[in-house]
Amino acid sequence: MKLVDDGSFPENIFLFVPNEVTLSHGNAQSHLLDVIGLLIGKGDTVEFTRNGKACIYIVLDLDDMKGNGKVRCTL
Repeated sequence: MKLVDDGSFPENIFLFVPNEVTLSHGNAQSHLLDVIGLLIGKGDTVEFTRNGKACIYIVLDLDDMKGNGKVRCTL
């Protein structure tokens, strides 16, 4: 690794959005977002094959702790 001192390189690469934006989106599977919240539930792991490669995903339920509803995320 090498330290790079370049002011044009962003120090924070996350783009957090409020739950209201995520929950009001018409097609929840059409975009990727950075989210943060309290883990309130999880689903089972699901195994599938994509392009001949075994993959696994899990669905998590997050709460923003403001009572704005839960957000379902897939990892």
